[in-house]
Amino acid sequence: ETISGQTLLAVFDLVRLNLKEFRYLLKKYAASDQTIESVAELQWDGNLRIIRELKYRVMVGHAGAAPKSLDVHSAIQKNIATLPKQHRLILALVAVHVEAIDRDALIAVLCRIDPTISTVAAIADLAGLQGGEGYLRVEGSNIALADEDLIDAANASPVMVPLLKLAAVSLRDFYVEIINGKTFGHVRLQAALRQAVALCAETGDIFALRSLIGTLDAAARQAHNQTLYVNIVADVVLARSDLSD
Repeated sequence: ETISGQTLLAVFDLVRLNLKEFRYLLKKYAASDQTIESVAELQWDGNLRIIRELKYRVMVGHAGAAPKSLDVHSAIQKNIATLPKQHRLILALVAVHVEAIDRDALIAVLCRIDPTISTVAAIADLAGLQGGEGYLRVEGSNIALADEDLIDAANASPVMVPLLKLAAVSLRDFYVEIINGKTFGHVRLQAALRQAVALCAETGDIFALRSLIGTLDAAARQAHNQTLYVNIVADVVLARSDLSD
């Protein structure tokens, strides 16, 4: 094909990995033994997503043979189902958050949901989900799910559905309290507003959303750039006809 007028466009020719490179990735990401390597090599068609599926299959004790059909989401969901409930709750809190969540905010909400969880235990669980299981991506104090496949699988997992709903309501209440000055949090007001509006829409809480719009109205009147606050609401409401009023 001929590409013209696209001065910023670069085209890369992807080269298929050889078996040496494939073995390296398999050892690094799927924690495989020689049996897994030999079986996977025989069936490998060049699709690197098979390494991710093998990783989760191995984590739950499945055989290391390459799967007949590639289904990464199914492998991840089976792995999620084997996690302790506290770990799944952490994943739910991270999953329903609109963007990467602050670690202190995550721990605060986690301990509010289950007061028996200590801060020390929560930090240990976060470390396990990040290092041992590779579910979380941590940059400074910001925590997010590791990749898009994990996000999609977590949101569609049957065992996660009630935890996702609980997480959304708990985070919504947390941010609303910060905005109303009832809770101290290590979160900037603008970020709290963005999260609160999105979570009000996610949980269908029209009453809390109306209250937040009142708060936004007062803030916008004192702001130099009022479109910022308008966009926070518009981005959420435009996709929900039941919230447009």
